[in-house]
Amino acid sequence: MLVGLVVAMGGMYVALDVTAGERERGTLEALLLTPASDMEIFTGKLLAVFTITLIPMVATFLAFGLTTNFLPESMSSGARLPLIVFVGSIIAALPFALAVNVVMMLVAI
Repeated sequence: MLVGLVVAMGGMYVALDVTAGERERGTLEALLLTPASDMEIFTGKLLAVFTITLIPMVATFLAFGLTTNFLPESMSSGARLPLIVFVGSIIAALPFALAVNVVMMLVAI
């Protein structure tokens, strides 16, 4: 649940700005007049949103990893999550983040 919220909130403002924000400022028309295809423009904007979404997602997993390592023995029963768990969680969340970013951009368009 937390990953879903972090992914959605991490890229929402950028997705709104690169779609509806450009339309409000009038810069979208100038961008559409360039020789780039519509798909190339959409893909470039999606990669920008996806990159910005990765920052809070990785920061959240990093914070969980650091927090679990600083818990006292009495609270964690001596259990520590290995690094591979956090790396695997980030890799597993990447397709979800991309799908959420596409939906956010389509709604904003």
